[in-house]
Amino acid sequence: MTHYVRSSNYGPQAVSGYPYPDHGCCPKPMPMTMPMVKPAAMKKPKPCLPPMPSANVTNVRPKFMEHLMEHLGEHITVVTKCGKLEGKLCDVCIDHLALMTHGSHSKKAHVLYDQICYFM
Repeated sequence: MTHYVRSSNYGPQAVSGYPYPDHGCCPKPMPMTMPMVKPAAMKKPKPCLPPMPSANVTNVRPKFMEHLMEHLGEHITVVTKCGKLEGKLCDVCIDHLALMTHGSHSKKAHVLYDQICYFM
C-alpha cells in the first residue's frame, strides 16, 4: 500500500516521489483548514437581564423640598460643602435642585441635596 504525504511545493505526493494519482478511483485528501469562527456580529445577542438593585440611595427631606418649592422662581443663595452658589431657583427635584447662575455666562447648576448645608 502506498502512503501519501503533503509536499509544500507541488501539492500531495506519494512517498515514492511519484505525483498523486489523478484518476477517480482514489479520493484526494481533504485540505487542512482552520475551523470556521463566526464574526462578532453573527453571534447571538445576550438576553436582556432585569435591572439589578443598586446601592444608590438618596435621603428624601420632604420639609426641605417644601421650603424650596415656596422659593421657586426667586433668587436664592445655596451654601454647599464646596462653597456658595447664587442664582434663580429653576426646579426642585427628588434628589437635587436646579439653579440658574447669574452673570454673562449664566449656566444651570444641578446641586444634590446631600451637598447642601442651607439656603437663604
